[in-house]
Amino acid sequence: MKVEVRQFGSKVSCDTAVYGLFEGEQPQGELRKADAEFNGAVSSVLKAGEFSGKSLQLSLLHTPPNSGTAFQR
Repeated sequence: MKVEVRQFGSKVSCDTAVYGLFEGEQPQGELRKADAEFNGAVSSVLKAGEFSGKSLQLSLLHTPPNSGTAFQR
């Protein structure tokens, strides 16, 4: 498995993209852009209380078909 850490836009080709969001924060920058491309999936998970950014918490979102992103998760 190859792991690379760098800042990129949602058009990068990869298997999985990882975004950080800490407790009490709202999506900004690339995560906000990704949320728009995922038809509000990030905002929906936050609003439903399924993810809050607590320590060691994670959430896996699959990108919707035809979202224009080059990654699936």
